[in-house]
Amino acid sequence: MASSDDYESLPESMHPAIHMAAGALAGIGEHCVMYPVDVVKTRMQCINPDPHAKYRGIIHAIRQMMANEGFFRP
Repeated sequence: MASSDDYESLPESMHPAIHMAAGALAGIGEHCVMYPVDVVKTRMQCINPDPHAKYRGIIHAIRQMMANEGFFRP
């Protein structure tokens, strides 16, 4: 009988290096996607209490950051 985690697992016949590479790629992908979102969230939380906040929303914040600080800043 198969366990409930089998759909997320590679076959046990795979070399451990493939398991490590899959984990590394998943971690790198997660950081590349989530880091810019976390930066924007943090900045909006710090600035949001002001009624005249610098950023009007997430997309506006990302555009402003890239325009003022460079493409790779977020």
